[in-house]
Amino acid sequence: MRNLCLFFLLFFTCAHASGQSSGGTFFDKLYLPFGIGYTLSPGGGIQSGFVLSTSAEVRIKDRQGIFLRFNYNSRTNNYRNGAVDNTNAIIGKINADDFLLGMGYRCKVYKRISAFALVQGGMSDYSYPYITSLTNGYKVSQQSKMVPVMAGIGGIEFYFVKSAAIFIEGSYLYHIKQPFIKNNNYDVPGISVGITTKLF
Repeated sequence: MRNLCLFFLLFFTCAHASGQSSGGTFFDKLYLPFGIGYTLSPGGGIQSGFVLSTSAEVRIKDRQGIFLRFNYNSRTNNYRNGAVDNTNAIIGKINADDFLLGMGYRCKVYKRISAFALVQGGMSDYSYPYITSLTNGYKVSQQSKMVPVMAGIGGIEFYFVKSAAIFIEGSYLYHIKQPFIKNNNYDVPGISVGITTKLF
């Protein structure tokens, strides 16, 4: 929770400064991308999964130039064959919450079409099951681990109105410190589609 609060504080401080330096109010430059996507399997018993992404993005200009983005991603992957260390559940589900902050650049390609790319850093909060034997049965609890990560994202937007667009983007999440996966490779490539629009 403390890491999340620090992310929000840093994001809105930078965003407010950006709005002041380029004219206009903070809310004039605030966009809210939302996407749903598919993450590819890294192998080693980890299956492909799904991701929901909620973001807050501050742009200096609507369709051109530097922007700041905070991402909250919720990811889910199933695993099997004992692919996860530190647990005795050989089949289960890995849940992850990503908190990412970074900077990117957007350029207008053609009329209603823009392209963008950004780099982000942050933390991923992973949880996975652990089974405890009791006298009258079994107890399934959740273990958790925070892992530092970096992400690279690139995509294309189509603006159906001036301040709203649909987008498709590819991403790659790199673990600075590998988590609990036995094959020692849990980097996450993925693809998402969604919509972005101004708050007001």
